[in-house]
Amino acid sequence: MRIKLIRNYSILFVAVLLVSLSFFACGDKENEKKEVIPEGFLIKVNEKEISFSEYERRFKNEYPAYAKDNSDADYRTSLRKMYAFRLLQELILNDVATKNGIRVTKAEIDSELENRKEDYPGDEFEKMLSNESLSLKGVRASIESNLLKIKVLNAKVYTGIAVSEEEVT
Repeated sequence: MRIKLIRNYSILFVAVLLVSLSFFACGDKENEKKEVIPEGFLIKVNEKEISFSEYERRFKNEYPAYAKDNSDADYRTSLRKMYAFRLLQELILNDVATKNGIRVTKAEIDSELENRKEDYPGDEFEKMLSNESLSLKGVRASIESNLLKIKVLNAKVYTGIAVSEEEVT
């Protein structure tokens, strides 16, 4: 069952990767004044889909400075590809988490955000967000995704792993 699930996700990943690469290869021309967003979905995991327009909306929310900036088209394209891959991971994680009753609470997200802010005195955290062209909403989404990833790995992968003292030395 686990091998079949991994195989299904692998096939899905390859299909999404090919679609996303073709999508991104066509964009970011300097002479284009308006980006044309294809209809249909960009990513699909079981019944959950992320459409091209949903991808664009989420990308603009998370990376507002890069959403329209064409100054470094290669970097922007690379960032878009990484973001599409992250959304695919998010859908897969959410699917596994939902099927296993695993979730992340608002309190857990708030706690992790406060831990991160402690590394930045005063208003340095907000300055870092601005310098990195990130939004607080995007950082919260990233924290939620990371916490969910940790919980899924702990519940579904690491629970079956035991390392003895002899194996460590």
